[in-house]
Amino acid sequence: MSYIVPCVVGVAIGALVTFLVMRVRTTKSEAASKIDYHAELSLLQAENRSLQNTIDSQMGAAQELTTRNQELNDRLFLVSNEKTALEEKLENEKANSAEKLGLLNDARKNMLDAFAALSRQALDQNNQSFVNQATEVFKQFHSSAVTDLMQRQEKISEIVIPVQKSLEAVDNHIVQLEKERLNTFATIGEQIHQMASSQQKLSETTLSLVGILRNTRTRGQWGEIQLRRIVELAGMSQHCDFREQFHVVGEDGAQRPDMVINLPARRTIVIDSKAPMTAFLEAFDATDDDSRNHHFRKHARSLRMHVGQLSKKAYQENFDPSPEFVLMFLPNEAVFSAALEQDPDLLDFGVSNNVIIATPLTLIALLKSAAFGWRQEAIAEDVRQVAVLGRRLYDPIGKMAADVAKLGQSIDRSAKAYNKMVGSMESRVLASARKFKDLPAIGSNSDLPSLDPVETVSRSLRTGEMIAENKDEIDDIENCEDFPRDAD
Repeated sequence: MSYIVPCVVGVAIGALVTFLVMRVRTTKSEAASKIDYHAELSLLQAENRSLQNTIDSQMGAAQELTTRNQELNDRLFLVSNEKTALEEKLENEKANSAEKLGLLNDARKNMLDAFAALSRQALDQNNQSFVNQATEVFKQFHSSAVTDLMQRQEKISEIVIPVQKSLEAVDNHIVQLEKERLNTFATIGEQIHQMASSQQKLSETTLSLVGILRNTRTRGQWGEIQLRRIVELAGMSQHCDFREQFHVVGEDGAQRPDMVINLPARRTIVIDSKAPMTAFLEAFDATDDDSRNHHFRKHARSLRMHVGQLSKKAYQENFDPSPEFVLMFLPNEAVFSAALEQDPDLLDFGVSNNVIIATPLTLIALLKSAAFGWRQEAIAEDVRQVAVLGRRLYDPIGKMAADVAKLGQSIDRSAKAYNKMVGSMESRVLASARKFKDLPAIGSNSDLPSLDPVETVSRSLRTGEMIAENKDEIDDIENCEDFPRDAD
């Protein structure tokens, strides 16, 4: 059974090697169909992951079945040894019983012969009593021998019956183990067949993908699709945060970069997608290291040539305000890392020519920064609107504060007039009127109410200070360097 694990491992390794080889060769064939290659690539990657998970699970199942089979074989070996030992023990017991039975028969025969001789002797001596006594002794001896034989047979049965039951159980268990072993081999064979079928399907699919990536126009469309997905992944919206295939007309004629990213303050980032993969794919077809390095160097030169061509387009001259650099997007990290390994000065060459080489990871980081800038722009716009509203509310609030101050002054004047009138009435009118109460003709028990002066004074409103403080805050906001100015 030990050959199962190497077979399964060999099949899994062969499947993995075939998958890697076919994955490398996916970059070689040609096809002209125009389909959504990115969706197919995602589907292939999902199928690849599913197949890999299937291979891993089947390898684990095969290993588990192999372990189970080994355990069953070990148990079968132990049971077989036990069966052999029990059979030997049974044979020994049978041999001992047969030997004892033979001895008993011999003793019986000897006794019979002895009694026969005694009988003849008794007959010769006419001693009937001796014959009777001998007969009684024989009966007792025979009864004792029969009893002993029965006891021995019972003991032998007590030993043999459990052994027989154990042997029957062992036979049944061996039959069950054999069934499980056959089922295990059938399951492993079916899983290996499924793995081979899945590998064949994966090979056919990867060959189709190779044909797709071999076509130059198809690679360009794939790069543009990757660029659009990454921009959308960064949270940007088409026609608002970025524009695709944007036409500009300059001194050298019309230009059309693959994408223009809009930044705050009317700034832009120009992106051109490139997918130079011919030499890159040929490197994986090479059979030796020298040929492979030759194709990788050719790939690095091709990438450097694209940087030079993109620099000559001078996109920055056709945008106002002009961008300081142009992004050259590569849809795959391995394409850039392979070129950078052969040409370490490639980044410096691009920067010196105002071309920044970006891969999906670096582009996402850059676009996240741009999205953050847009959020800051929105916050600044909200602050500007608040300042505009504050400026509009400034004059009405000042006028209302002045009216409130005038109202307080009027209340104070009214309180002073009231207190003056109360004092005059107390001293001139009410003092004389209270004397009527003492006259018998009036006969009133009620007193005239006393008039208390108003001591409450209206609180003064710090109109000038409040308006000045608010005006200073609004002026500070509007004088900020990053504050967006109103179009008016």
